[in-house]
Amino acid sequence: YYKEGAIFKGTYQNDEIFYGELKYPSGKIYKGHFKNALFSGEGKFSWDNGDIFEGKFENNLRIEGTYTHLNGDKFIGKYKNGEIYYGTYYLKSLGSTHTGYYKNGKRHGQGIYTWRNGDIYDGQWENEDQNGQGTFTSKNGTIYTGQFKDGKRDGLGKLILANGKIFEGKFLDGEFIDDQKVVQKLKSKKTIKTDEKYY
Repeated sequence: YYKEGAIFKGTYQNDEIFYGELKYPSGKIYKGHFKNALFSGEGKFSWDNGDIFEGKFENNLRIEGTYTHLNGDKFIGKYKNGEIYYGTYYLKSLGSTHTGYYKNGKRHGQGIYTWRNGDIYDGQWENEDQNGQGTFTSKNGTIYTGQFKDGKRDGLGKLILANGKIFEGKFLDGEFIDDQKVVQKLKSKKTIKTDEKYY
């Protein structure tokens, strides 16, 4: 018997569990290596909701590997303090991908997000939104390089439209401004609002 009423079946080394399968009453299952009675080394953990993590553990914490959700979404990468830190999230449910850094389970730091339609954002993130310096390239050839705030063009930047027209200077809330006067109203770049969960 083990924590939470779990049952262990496997091998022992120096009178401690070493390798085997640990089944919890709730339906969760861990199969892999142990050290000091903790998940350590290569292993696989299955949740009762159908999610699965397979990779490296240390002291019961995920270190690096693949987390697959029941809906097909998948994260492959590294963990820090048991939470996703850097890697690629394949969002099958949305048809998009993100490769970059995470904090508290959210996109944070440098990252590249590719939408289903081929649009790409490469730059800084904060709390799931584009914040800081970045480049957004749309599938139709429009390119914006500059500052973002809460998912919109905001600050100094350069926008090159597919027809070759260029707007360079200050943007505010997704719009190009000149001497505080809007001279060209532009459609705000899409923000990312999804229901995916990160683990």
